[in-house]
Amino acid sequence: MRHTTLADDLDLIIEELQAAAERSQAVLITGGLGPTLDDLTREAVAAALGRQLLFQSEVAQAIERSAVAGGGALRATDLAAHRSQWV
Repeated sequence: MRHTTLADDLDLIIEELQAAAERSQAVLITGGLGPTLDDLTREAVAAALGRQLLFQSEVAQAIERSAVAGGGALRATDLAAHRSQWV
């Protein structure tokens, strides 16, 4: 097991994710204080895996409905930054 703490540096995160994937069968990633508008996690994981991000409005809307049905609500930072990308 290995524990690594990284700065908010996209290239560094990508490099560490790729190295972890090469030496491990599973890689667990945790964040800091929660989602922020400048979070790099999604972009870094996609780049490290050579994948493109796709935001699906149906999924986002289902998440919002689920949160409301459970008595909660999503914070502005949870999905708002991506509303312009909904397909």
